Amino acid sequence: MQAISKNGLGEFIELAFKLYEGDSNWVPPLISNQAEMLKGKDNAFLSGSEHSFLMCYRDGKPVARILVAINESLSRKQGMPTATFSLLEAADDESFRLVVSKAIEWAKEKGMERIIGPWSPTNGEDGIGMMVMGFEDPPVLLNSYNKSWYVHSIESMGFAKLVDYVGYKITKPDLPLESLARASEITFQRAGVVSSMVDMSRMEEELQGMYSVMSSVFSEDWYNEMPRWEEFRKLAGPISKLAYPELVWLAKDARTGRTVAFVVAMPDWNQVLIKMKGKIFPFGWFHYLRAKSIIKRARLMMQYCLKEYQGSSVIPALYAKVVESAEALGLKEAEASVILETNRQSRRALERLGGKMTRIYRWYVKDLC
Repeated sequence: MQAISKNGLGEFIELAFKLYEGDSNWVPPLISNQAEMLKGKDNAFLSGSEHSFLMCYRDGKPVARILVAINESLSRKQGMPTATFSLLEAADDESFRLVVSKAIEWAKEKGMERIIGPWSPTNGEDGIGMMVMGFEDPPVLLNSYNKSWYVHSIESMGFAKLVDYVGYKITKPDLPLESLARASEITFQRAGVVSSMVDMSRMEEELQGMYSVMSSVFSEDWYNEMPRWEEFRKLAGPISKLAYPELVWLAKDARTGRTVAFVVAMPDWNQVLIKMKGKIFPFGWFHYLRAKSIIKRARLMMQYCLKEYQGSSVIPALYAKVVESAEALGLKEAEASVILETNRQSRRALERLGGKMTRIYRWYVKDLC
């Protein structure tokens, strides 16, 4: 068992490729991108926090790994020193228990009183939680995936559920497309708004409108922190390059043009990544260029609405526009995730579209004192 330096991250990353060999539902990350992320490039969380990459070996070969970090922002919100763990992988229960125990030991040595995970390695939207339901097919863009037996192993170590995030699958046969289209137009008229897909030629202005809505209603609870405008803009840059404008819809006040609500869906690039096998060369670019013929699924990943419009069904109406666009693009299904289990407003909107809950991702917690 040992901590590894950033120079040894290749072995840390490659372990997952060995453990999931033959698993048709595992989506390999791009090795070069993950290496940069773990080194802290464009990752404010790791570049600004004390952390350690731990690996477990058997007969000289790596069999388990974990990233453990002091989470300063979460510690403030929790009211106690809190560590988080990410990227947990193991070959078997024995190595799983050992690597998690070492992460706990590291956290205790740093004076932490609680550990939570699996946490996003960027403190963002990627890799949230441990999958506890939904192993039948590959996860959608940015979502986590793990071996099903991890659930029993971590719970047997005294970790308890902190909170669940859920995912809803929406398929074409479940959608009343014509009635949705009619209802959405009536909704927009009654609310006094007009809908439009994002205008990529005016991206800065569109982002400012979206950020204004988001900052007005953002819930800064014990786990969430509103990004600053500079962070939001920086994050939106690379995402916009992968987005289809037809899947990003805004509602604006018909008189003033002010953005009052928006919905963001992304093409499921995991359907491309799973074929690239972690590498751009020699054949990865071929699959990337064929993306539109490969991608048949979307991820509904963000929705915000000003409070004065939340009773007007504007969000379900925007979802209807996304669904209509997805149909025109040849996308066959969508998944809305990850949604906090207590977010009844979002869940009801998806259930009205015929969505069925098919995924659960769980944060686990263990007190250390």
